[in-house]
Amino acid sequence: MISVIVPVYDVEPYLRQCVDSILAQTFTDFELILVDDGSPDNCGAICDEYAKKDRRVHVIHQANGGLSAARNAGLDWMFANSNSRYVTFIDSDDWVHVQYLELLLHEILEYNVEVSVCTFKRPTKHSEEREERCKSIKSEKLTAEELLIKHEWDYNYACGKLYQRDLFRNIRYPVGKNFEDTLTTYRVLFSANKKEIVWIDQPLYFYFLNEAGITRSPWTPRELTVFDGIRAQIDYYRSNGYERALEKEQWLYVNHFAYQLCRIRENSAAYKSNRKYFFKLRSEMMRIIHENPDKYGYHKMPWCYEAAYPRLMRMYHMCGKIVKGILHKKPPQGRCDV
Repeated sequence: MISVIVPVYDVEPYLRQCVDSILAQTFTDFELILVDDGSPDNCGAICDEYAKKDRRVHVIHQANGGLSAARNAGLDWMFANSNSRYVTFIDSDDWVHVQYLELLLHEILEYNVEVSVCTFKRPTKHSEEREERCKSIKSEKLTAEELLIKHEWDYNYACGKLYQRDLFRNIRYPVGKNFEDTLTTYRVLFSANKKEIVWIDQPLYFYFLNEAGITRSPWTPRELTVFDGIRAQIDYYRSNGYERALEKEQWLYVNHFAYQLCRIRENSAAYKSNRKYFFKLRSEMMRIIHENPDKYGYHKMPWCYEAAYPRLMRMYHMCGKIVKGILHKKPPQGRCDV
């Protein structure tokens, strides 16, 4: 019924917990496709070990091509070798709730839609504890546009979703680019026949903040790829008349400038070697803000100014506290004999 695709690269300390959480699912009619993307550690051998123990596990070994290439290899294998109806992606340093597949599939069938989405937990360390079974869940049928507006943090990720597999018939992830989800997931969601999904208000996916992972490593110019995805989404929403999605994505666009500025500054070595990108990003962000002060001005998005001018804003707040203290200072008590 379900194909589970797991790209694997340099995650030996975490791989077993990921695979074990999948094999322990309450819903058992699935195949697990492990894509060893040229991992330099023992991940390839661990994958083969699981394939020998469980007939549901299939292993693909390939030269390193990156996350997109690994997901694409899993999709290609699925279309060539499997008769599954649905597909989900799980990253190999994450893990899932024991009812992850059961509940995502149940809601798809219950609401007669092609995609279901759960929320995330973001633990900072791995835990061997098993989550308790869900006695009840809250879910809501939304359009793809409504999902973006209401739950933008659950929107772009490839993971944490169960898709009708034919949605990927003509869609693949862009190889060689970071933030591949931003360039791809919106196309899948809006390509659904009804453009409807079911959103489950339950954290079934555990997104591990791996310090060695892409999103936690020092900033590099490759992270600017995210703007390609955001601009592509803006063009898509504008061209197809999704006005509310367009407004939301434009707001996220400005926010992401601030995020990138903070990412560059959080590592002093990265900042020294990437100052030109910092100033270029800051200049572009402030241009957008000044052209749209009612939407993005300081009263609306003060954090953008904090990211762009951290020292100046510290001085601004300090002076504000001093002035406030002077204006609210109580007069001396007692009699004055002057």
